[in-house]
Amino acid sequence: MNWTARSLGRRVLTAALTAALIGCVVGVASAGHDDRDDDFHDRPRGGTYAIGLWGDLPYSPLQSTVGLPNLIADMNAQRLLFTVHNGDLKAGSGSLCDDALYYQARDWFNALDGAAMFTPGDNDWTDCDRPSNGGFNSLERLDRERQIFFSTPFSMGRRPIRQQVQTAPLCLGSGGGFVPCVENRRWMAGRVVYATLNVQGSCNNLCDVAPDPAEHAARNAANIQWLRETFALAHQRRAVAVMLI
Repeated sequence: MNWTARSLGRRVLTAALTAALIGCVVGVASAGHDDRDDDFHDRPRGGTYAIGLWGDLPYSPLQSTVGLPNLIADMNAQRLLFTVHNGDLKAGSGSLCDDALYYQARDWFNALDGAAMFTPGDNDWTDCDRPSNGGFNSLERLDRERQIFFSTPFSMGRRPIRQQVQTAPLCLGSGGGFVPCVENRRWMAGRVVYATLNVQGSCNNLCDVAPDPAEHAARNAANIQWLRETFALAHQRRAVAVMLI
């Protein structure tokens, strides 16, 4: 597929994610063995490891106060190597996109026993310009997420791991200049390469209250570059699978 001619969207990546999951098995993957160490390689103990994939949560006060704490406790009981939240820390409308939301989410991630990863969702930033969400500048909200969740090359969680980060200034910041796309992360466990990409629903920031074609174009190009680099790395490392989140 010619990625330069297509705009990435969450639904487009769903097919790629499904294929990757088939290759690496949902939740459990073979550890394999690789004597090469680097900043983002995390070698599991034993022959297999389990991971947790969650997201679109919480969408209600009940989920926030009851469901989510129970889920965190359940994930901690499973001895997961790491977890990934695939975005949407709140419902799409009717609740504020303020800093309190982000700090609360960071506390949730840091309550997880293993490494905890996160990739932003549309409800976290592109939809924050809706009046019912506080009428924020959506790009300013993304910048704030970058500061709160992605200020270091390490994941969150009680046992953080170092990750590869897209540090090239390819994304647009709220000030109008280009900034690193630090939310795009990559790491390896066993012989599987994992990568996150900031690809959004709600038309990927091309519609709704305040569409931003320039922001979309810059981020889309950055995502394409990160995707290509991820598969090149997987080939170099002889990975058995790639999982995109």
